Parts: sequence; C-alpha cells; structure tokens
Amino acid sequence: MTKKSKILKWFDGKKTAIAAIYWTFVTPSLPIIYGSMAEVPSDIMKIYLIVGVGLSAIGLGHKGIKAVTPTK
Repeated sequence: MTKKSKILKWFDGKKTAIAAIYWTFVTPSLPIIYGSMAEVPSDIMKIYLIVGVGLSAIGLGHKGIKAVTPTK
C-alpha cells in the first residue's frame, strides 16, 4: 500500500466530521475575536465560508458517491 493510499484510507469516514468540527469551532470563534459577525472583515468572511463549504462539499459529496456506487 502506498503512502498516498494510506492517507486517503485514514481520511475515509472522517471528512464530514472534520467539516462539522470546523463549523462548530470557527463559527462561535469569529464573534469572540471580532466582537460580532457583522464586524468580521469581508476577506476573512470569504475565506471562512469558502473553507467551510469546501470541507462540507468534500465530506458530503464523498458520502453521496459512496451511497450510489455499488460495493465491490
């Protein structure tokens, strides 16, 4: 087994959990750091949303693919 496949195998089943942890941790952290969500700079907000949506799409997308792909 190659190093790359070991890493991918380790991530299997964890991608959605990583996205959930990201949203759970970062969302309440931003108002603590900036005072309120309205005060978060637009560049930071864009990065926050792009990373969060990307993580969620990867995790949930892979779950969807696995759900419709026949098992070996």
